[in-house]
Amino acid sequence: MKLRHLLIAAALLAPFLLRDYTLNNELKYISIAEEALRDGTWFSFYNHGEAYADKPPLYLWIVMLSKLLFGSYQMWFIALASVLPVAGILAVMGRWVREEMPSFDAKAADLMLATTGMFLGSALVLRMDMLMCMFIVLAIYTFWRLYRGTARKCHRWLLPVWIFLATFTKGPVGFMMPVLVIAVFLAVKGEIRTFGRYMGLRQWALLIGLCAAWWALVYVEGGAEYINNLLFHQTIGRGIDSFHHKRPWWYYIAHIPQSFAPWVFLLVGVLGVGAWRKLVRTDLERLFMVAIVATFVMLSLFSSKLDIYLVPIYPFVVYLAMLWLPQFEQTKWAKWAAGFAPAVFVLLLPAAVVADVCGLIPIEYESLAWGYVALAALFVASCVALWQLWRGDVERSIVWCGGGLLAMIVLATPAIPQFNPQLGVGDLAAEATEVAQAEGIEHYAFYRFRSGQNMDIYLDAPCEPIYDVEQLDSLDCLPHRSVLFIGWKEPQRDSLFAEWLKGREQTVVGNRSFTIVGKRKLRIKLREEVKPLRLQIDSTKLKTIN
Repeated sequence: MKLRHLLIAAALLAPFLLRDYTLNNELKYISIAEEALRDGTWFSFYNHGEAYADKPPLYLWIVMLSKLLFGSYQMWFIALASVLPVAGILAVMGRWVREEMPSFDAKAADLMLATTGMFLGSALVLRMDMLMCMFIVLAIYTFWRLYRGTARKCHRWLLPVWIFLATFTKGPVGFMMPVLVIAVFLAVKGEIRTFGRYMGLRQWALLIGLCAAWWALVYVEGGAEYINNLLFHQTIGRGIDSFHHKRPWWYYIAHIPQSFAPWVFLLVGVLGVGAWRKLVRTDLERLFMVAIVATFVMLSLFSSKLDIYLVPIYPFVVYLAMLWLPQFEQTKWAKWAAGFAPAVFVLLLPAAVVADVCGLIPIEYESLAWGYVALAALFVASCVALWQLWRGDVERSIVWCGGGLLAMIVLATPAIPQFNPQLGVGDLAAEATEVAQAEGIEHYAFYRFRSGQNMDIYLDAPCEPIYDVEQLDSLDCLPHRSVLFIGWKEPQRDSLFAEWLKGREQTVVGNRSFTIVGKRKLRIKLREEVKPLRLQIDSTKLKTIN
């Protein structure tokens, strides 16, 4: 692993030092880990009592380890499971290509991969996809060394171990992708009969044995219902007729521009023209192409689709494109394609100034000073990248542009805390907790926004889901008061809720708010019951006086 790989990982780690957890996924993982530690479960997981068999244990163990080591959930520690795999993938891919082509300079490929669309996005969030991607890359690289005859004896056992770890991190794709790539590559080579040389009986026995041990422990903890959920509902069900993220077969094709931005024109151009000209000549190029095409087709056939699911093909896309780039870098179309990213980045600084002056930035902020410093660094780097293109050096242009984007991420980090109220719910929960303690309120609820129950991590108390106005009325009639959290879009989506909310004081924090409910209608009913009683007493007195 080279110094630049660690520097790239450090740049990606910087935002985690100051930002809040996102509610939908990151805080959910924290809540699941907390529930597992509280209940003493390590192989079966639950989210507020509901079985969470979506993900295998490995990543959740890393989350739990943070609490065990530090007494709290440290974002920077959990983030290491996202950024260190990036460094590992870069190191493996660079070494892999240089073994076949010693003259290959991986700097441009490293920076392009680290700053490509969804790959960069996957590194900047707390998810298990990057960790799975690293294990998949290691599995296919291990197969390659076995295929080329450069492997050691241990690599025959490492191949099934890497496949298991990929599966143990995210699920079926971690198993299916490396096995599919190996099988298709051997079939293309006309060597499918040699498949057992790499995944023989002993390798399958080890892989199946590891999976069987995992599933047995799941069964012991969670029972037959949980193991059925894990093995069938979350695999076959989501693959054939998904209950989450169901998308048409062409979903990934339509999302290529945003997923591979800002290098989409260069990557698609080089790979498209290279395939058209039949540049796949070496076994390494053939393996990379098989990894891209076979995985893309497989994931497109699955019912459940998200852009981030495609992350494991990114290393092969970028490094194959960089292998072919020298054959095109002096062409006009390649220079124009490489110039798209720096040309856009040059415009970001003046666009931000105009938006700030004209009041077009849709969220409140304290200061954009660090943001301007970050955009200025990107501006300078992009200008140098365009100058390198003018000189005809496409690879150095990529290095400058990619380095500038990573520098921007680091320099913008001090500005993150002021945007945390829009990003997460930590500030919202802190404000609500302060109000609740001052007024003696112990009950929390939220109205119809996703993953609101996971706010219990901040509140140190359950947060009850409320689904309709009838439930709100019931909540309002309780003898105790409650804090009700409200998503910023809910009043616009639900006219009945908007009407119910009229006249209530709300405390807005970021893109959510909260209000105090309870006792309101109960007091009105008491007045209605007491008032007639007082009139009756007064009438009796009048009659007596008369």
